[in-house]
Amino acid sequence: MPIGWNEFPQLDERAQAAFLLRVAKSSVNAFGGFLQIKCKVQEYLNLASKLCEGCVEFAPELMSFIDDPEMRCDFGAYFEVVKDDEYACAALDLASYACAFLLRIVFAEKNGKGLPDSVLEALPEIHAYYRDRATILGI
Repeated sequence: MPIGWNEFPQLDERAQAAFLLRVAKSSVNAFGGFLQIKCKVQEYLNLASKLCEGCVEFAPELMSFIDDPEMRCDFGAYFEVVKDDEYACAALDLASYACAFLLRIVFAEKNGKGLPDSVLEALPEIHAYYRDRATILGI
């Protein structure tokens, strides 16, 4: 039986991160006509998968999705493009939460200093919002 949102709080953080990554990957078709953003988000989710497998060298590149200093290829820039599409926004929320959640875990294992708020705030306690976002998409 697959793990669902009800079991999420009982999982350890690595299992929670893997769960969020699976949910985010299943939501990418919601980007509909935003093909370029869909492809970029899929790339970031693939990087997150590698990071989840222990390839920490991908962390800086993945961090650019959450907090790009140039603000060209990050969550905020993509949100400005999809903000009027409820489904694309939900998919983007799920992808950013999954990536930030995983980055928080990886950097906490190292030292956790100097992380952007969006990473520090990607905590298990706020999963209900993202569960609701997944529900919008039928996930």
